[in-house]
Amino acid sequence: MNNTTPTRPYCDYSFFLFSKLYDAKFKPEYEIDLQYEDICTEFGKYCDSEFNDDKINEYDCIVDYLKSIDTK
Repeated sequence: MNNTTPTRPYCDYSFFLFSKLYDAKFKPEYEIDLQYEDICTEFGKYCDSEFNDDKINEYDCIVDYLKSIDTK
């Protein structure tokens, strides 16, 4: 999370959760390799954003982030 170095299993879970929520919200209709690039890009932005707050559960943080990019 912010200002810490998460362990690999945490990063894997965090990315998995983000990718599932991203897919559920946006339902991309294009090749999986292009979806992966987009998800990696958005996940990086999420990790660096103020939405990535270790005082709030991660699910809610990701949902709030995805809502914010939906309105851009």
